[in-house]
Amino acid sequence: IGGPVVDRLLMWPEDLRPRPFAPGDTVELRALTSDASLNGLKATVVEAEPGELDMALGGAVVALDTDGRRLVVQRENLRLTGAVMPVLQGL
Repeated sequence: IGGPVVDRLLMWPEDLRPRPFAPGDTVELRALTSDASLNGLKATVVEAEPGELDMALGGAVVALDTDGRRLVVQRENLRLTGAVMPVLQGL
């Protein structure tokens, strides 16, 4: 019953992997201990600049919606609130 075994195994929840945050995704900051006043603020994921690339491993660079400040934030401190739809090439 069903497709090949490999296809059925990939449907289990423990096999799901979160996708990396993409520029344009909207997020909410949460559980920040270094500056708790930022918790709950909305931000947008942006492209990392050359100086930010080393700090962004495992996280994302975001721009706060309130004042545009750029922060490097770890994945566990971001809650996705809106995902950017992938663009179809050639259309």
